[in-house]
Amino acid sequence: MSTPTAPLPFLGDDDLARLYACGAEVQARRGEILIREGEMTTALLLVIEGEIAIETDGVAIAHCGPGEVLGEISMLEDAAASATARAEQDARVRRSWPDAYPHAYRA
Repeated sequence: MSTPTAPLPFLGDDDLARLYACGAEVQARRGEILIREGEMTTALLLVIEGEIAIETDGVAIAHCGPGEVLGEISMLEDAAASATARAEQDARVRRSWPDAYPHAYRA
């Protein structure tokens, strides 16, 4: 699979490739929570396959699919997650950790 294009518009191709290389693919089963509202998020998630529901107070407010990124705001602002991310169906995501590529987040 090739590196996804432009999930974070302020990162260049080299940074995106490094970000992708520093991660690990994770299989998420239907109903599995990937990010929990109110908890600190230490990873950036890139949806490879499947659909992820974004929920607040248990209500779905959005859906994310392949190529979309989750957890970026919490990670960049060092804040608790503002929503829960739950696999709507079996999904594959790429989980990357900021410690592995701090240079990728320089403005």
